[in-house]
Amino acid sequence: MLQQTPAPPVRLGLATPVEDRSELSRVWTVALPLALAVVAVVLAYTAPRWSTEVFLAEGRGPVELSHFLIPLAAMAVALQALARLPRGSTLGLRLWLAALALGTLYIAGEEQSWGQHFFHWSTPDEWAAINRQQETNLHNVSSWLNHKPRVLLQLAIILGAIVLPLTAARGWFGPLRRRLSLVLPGRSAWPLGWLAIFYMGWDHLGKNAGFPELSTRDAEMQETFIYGFLLVYAITLRNRIGRRPTGGALATGPAGR
Repeated sequence: MLQQTPAPPVRLGLATPVEDRSELSRVWTVALPLALAVVAVVLAYTAPRWSTEVFLAEGRGPVELSHFLIPLAAMAVALQALARLPRGSTLGLRLWLAALALGTLYIAGEEQSWGQHFFHWSTPDEWAAINRQQETNLHNVSSWLNHKPRVLLQLAIILGAIVLPLTAARGWFGPLRRRLSLVLPGRSAWPLGWLAIFYMGWDHLGKNAGFPELSTRDAEMQETFIYGFLLVYAITLRNRIGRRPTGGALATGPAGR
């Protein structure tokens, strides 16, 4: 009686090829983000005080609260993806997912000053002396913990939501895109990336050409779409990893399936 040869172990890595699919309904990736942007603009011109003091209130408004919850959800999804990796997956992929989990944890913690906005503890005098807003966070201490990482994240979104779709449409860098397809942002994240980039550009025009703000706090709207992009990116990675068949490469299928 012939013995069945066991399937070879699955080995996933940064260079594992996959096919991009739509990972979430467009209700979540297009309709709701656009609705939020429209509501913010309408409130800015019809109820500016309510928009500033409630809707976009610093530290306690629903939009600001989402800046804690969305990165926290992205961290949980990144950890799920890390846990789903089969034995034998490469160290590079594990480190990529770990960096995503730690980065989104950092964002969530910093947004609420690691709990200070919830529990209202006082800032130690020594820390208050070096923190721009006298809070128990790191991003108000140095630009290396705030502006420079933000610029890197913005550049990554521009690459993932503008350059990547453009190169795909033109057929450029095909071998490189296939080689990195497991970890490249998918089409589900592109609309949130476009909204974030729109607000980046509008912010630049506001600072340099006197354009008016679209909402009462455009910077917070930009952050909302950046964090939404990260969450959808994490979901994309988790789903791609979860689609692998036992003992083989990741399953692929028609785009959008």
